[in-house]
Amino acid sequence: MKIRKIIPPKGWNCKIVIGKCLANGRKLPKSINGHAHNCINKNNIDDFGLICLVNLRILGKYEKISHLDGSFTLKVIKAGHYLKHEYAHILTPNKNHCKEWLMNLKKLGGHIKGYINRNGAVRGYKRKEK
Repeated sequence: MKIRKIIPPKGWNCKIVIGKCLANGRKLPKSINGHAHNCINKNNIDDFGLICLVNLRILGKYEKISHLDGSFTLKVIKAGHYLKHEYAHILTPNKNHCKEWLMNLKKLGGHIKGYINRNGAVRGYKRKEK
């Protein structure tokens, strides 16, 4: 299936690609589901808001719109959890898994259960020593 474009959920300001990272052109490894470009600096400002996913199943529910040339546009109707996970990164620029990211994920309707450890801290979030 040749995908012409992926339309994100209504109100989301991002670009979604499947199978490779649009920023560097490399195929995504199967060991990850994808990644989001959420760092803002002068070297990569054009990549900000880009979500690169390994395959279509991660999108969630989508509508397939056919074109005369045999290609398709996919319109995301209901985002899957991992797409919400990545978009929460876009909403939390220059940060990884932190409390702010977790709150954005929760606002998007993503589940947060696996991201909080026994102590109530966000998994993968380490405070920098002052």
